[in-house]
Amino acid sequence: MAYSLHIENTQGPIPLEAWKKAVDTIEGARYVEAESLVTNPFSGEKILVKGNEGDIEISTSSSFSVGISFRRGRATFSNREEFDDPLNSIRLALAKLAAILDAKVIGDEGEIYEW
Repeated sequence: MAYSLHIENTQGPIPLEAWKKAVDTIEGARYVEAESLVTNPFSGEKILVKGNEGDIEISTSSSFSVGISFRRGRATFSNREEFDDPLNSIRLALAKLAAILDAKVIGDEGEIYEW
């Protein structure tokens, strides 16, 4: 099972409108609130994903491939090996989102990522 990271505010849920306002400042981010067909980067399998209001994806140099779901006042995305690189553009975008929202990047086990 994939290990997930979350952007969440320790004071309570992030309001949808605050999330959208923050997303609108991120270069390369777009909303994916409708169903979309995505490709698993590891297996090549095509997967139909149902979107919800606030769901986004962030572009890499070649495509839109990092999906972030927004539910119940927090954003969730799969941890990736490339996020170990502090200069990774997606990691920088996620850190910017967290900072704008006065939130933290938190792992499934409650650890805080200091990005």
